Amino acid sequence: LVEIRHGDGVYVKDYLDSGCLELLPALMRSGGGFNIEIMRGVLDLRRLILPDMAYQAALNRTGEDLAAMEGVIRSAAISLNDRDMALYRLIARASKNIPFLIVLNFFNNSGLVDELLTLYFADPANVERTTRFYGDIFEAIKGRKPDRAREVMLDLLVYAEAKTMEFLKEKSS
Repeated sequence: LVEIRHGDGVYVKDYLDSGCLELLPALMRSGGGFNIEIMRGVLDLRRLILPDMAYQAALNRTGEDLAAMEGVIRSAAISLNDRDMALYRLIARASKNIPFLIVLNFFNNSGLVDELLTLYFADPANVERTTRFYGDIFEAIKGRKPDRAREVMLDLLVYAEAKTMEFLKEKSS
């Protein structure tokens, strides 16, 4: 966001023209709390990317991918937050689309996903809904049903997005 022109000075760039993913965590936290509009945009982005990631995972997955997913889903040794992020990462890997994985890693590593998952999983209804999702998405990917995988992913994202926005509005009030 800063351009250094040798012999001419330092110039601040417009973040809308030159910003990248690394800027999003700061924008999501602008104003002291969560910036609802930026968060809504991030959730929109997830809703655009993740269903296609699941679609491609159903087409491209291997037996190894399935074994890893099943292991994460069945593991009681890891927290819900870690299980959720690990499963999404495994779905991204199974898609064989490296940019999906890199974008997902960025969000998972930003710290915000963990914080939002903690809020989300505080509601037992969300835990139940997400646990059901794990089984449904696994079966769609295992069965090589890309349209079903896309549908399952989109359904959960729409549900989770609504719940997340409720939490964020409450928290910013």
